Amino acid sequence: MFKLKLQGSVIISRPIDDVWAYIGDITNAREWQPYLVACKQTPADRTGIGTRQWYVFQYLGRRLENQYVITAYEPLKRFEFMSLDGSAIPARGENRFEEVQGGTKLTMFVVPQIGSFFRLVPTLLLGWLYKRTLKSTLRNVKTVLETPAFRWPTNGDYSRHVWWRDASQACGH
Repeated sequence: MFKLKLQGSVIISRPIDDVWAYIGDITNAREWQPYLVACKQTPADRTGIGTRQWYVFQYLGRRLENQYVITAYEPLKRFEFMSLDGSAIPARGENRFEEVQGGTKLTMFVVPQIGSFFRLVPTLLLGWLYKRTLKSTLRNVKTVLETPAFRWPTNGDYSRHVWWRDASQACGH
């Protein structure tokens, strides 16, 4: 098993309170996390140290279930998480929030431990896939939070979104 260390940041033109509240609300996760098809948390009404979160991803044709526990929690500053036994891709990570001129800097750190699921995937390709997913995640958060009327569809039906129709037409669909 080997470890990748990923880090990415984005400046979001919104107050830190808004960014913190949005990221901290698991009901928003499907809007900004690529490949996420379901999620829940216990307890449902609060997030803090000891909160458990379950995520189901559809990735590379496989259904992956990960369970995490929040291990550090400083409101409006940062929270850390680590996977629990039985997770498809064990990982630990941290999200940091920092007030900057014009908005909020969100920095995500992720250290996935690559084991059996990806054992046959070349290391360089796997690193590229994880980096691409992290970039997409940060781009999605920025897009959703900076576009007031924009919301990613949670049912997979993108047909009513102008950007999707334009892209589909450009591809001849």
